[in-house]
Amino acid sequence: APRAGGAPERPARERLLLFGQAFHRIMELVDLSLARPPAGLVQSVAAGLGIEDEAAELERIAAAVLGSDIIKRATRSPRSYREVPFTLPWEGDFIEGRIDLLFEDKGAWTLVDYKTDDVAPSGAEERLAAYGPQTAVYTLALERLGMKCSGGIVLYFARPNVTRTIEPSASLTARAEGLIREAGLALRRA
Repeated sequence: APRAGGAPERPARERLLLFGQAFHRIMELVDLSLARPPAGLVQSVAAGLGIEDEAAELERIAAAVLGSDIIKRATRSPRSYREVPFTLPWEGDFIEGRIDLLFEDKGAWTLVDYKTDDVAPSGAEERLAAYGPQTAVYTLALERLGMKCSGGIVLYFARPNVTRTIEPSASLTARAEGLIREAGLALRRA
């Protein structure tokens, strides 16, 4: 079905990915101490990705996240970083990633990873398994960078406004190492 202006409707998966990109960009740029993101920022980001019709939902979700306890903790932090890139040497190659929010609170580092899955609050628990490999790699990355993430890895499911914390552990680090080795072997075979 055509959209306004005659452009074809984007596939649902593409729209979900664009929504996630827009949300992450808003959270990267917004002043975390605000109660709501500026409407101009939301409109600009949504328009830039061609999802202007999602602006109200992006604003609603960003406002809920900005009002959360975890973001309030981050704003009080002496060290808080957003969209932190990392590159780790790994067996002659590199692993690259990006951390949505990393902050120090009372000497403990906390990593926040925003998720824009369209799930009910009860569905967030079920989604944890899908993000297991990603949290494992975060654990390994922070360990290799010399940072102990004793504040936990917080998966922030933005749409239902639900957080779930995963505690870093030696088993998560070992899982990441195994996953990376498996991926490397698969790539070499391809």
